[in-house]
Amino acid sequence: MVQLHSHTPFHCFAGSLHHSRVTDNYKSSFPFSLPAEQTANITNLAIAGGTGNAVELKSLDLSSLSKLRSLYIEERCFLFTKRLIVHDLPLLQSIHIDRYCFIVSCQLVDGSLLSIKNCSQLASIHIGSKSFSEYEGVEMESVVGKGD
Repeated sequence: MVQLHSHTPFHCFAGSLHHSRVTDNYKSSFPFSLPAEQTANITNLAIAGGTGNAVELKSLDLSSLSKLRSLYIEERCFLFTKRLIVHDLPLLQSIHIDRYCFIVSCQLVDGSLLSIKNCSQLASIHIGSKSFSEYEGVEMESVVGKGD
């Protein structure tokens, strides 16, 4: 069973082999990306506050991070991004998105989507206040999670 949280603290997974923190200092230009040599082994991804706020950045697909176990996005990230795709991540256990992320507009945004599919170990999803507040759709498929 997946637990949905609205305002709980994020807990990092102890003993992870690889941790990556993305900031705008790495690459502030469009499109938002990670170095290819790092993506294959990332198990815990923390994205610093204010990252990915280029108007041109319309979609963020994290599906290539096949070893990802936890995702933590600090507040005010990806403000103009209309789609967040998290697919086929069998090791993913936790998604934590702080407040004021993925806002795009002050009104319903056509074509906007949060999609989480085929993440069989996902046990916890936290979405902070005002994040995705004007998104048109949310998809969750094959998200089994671990039972208590």
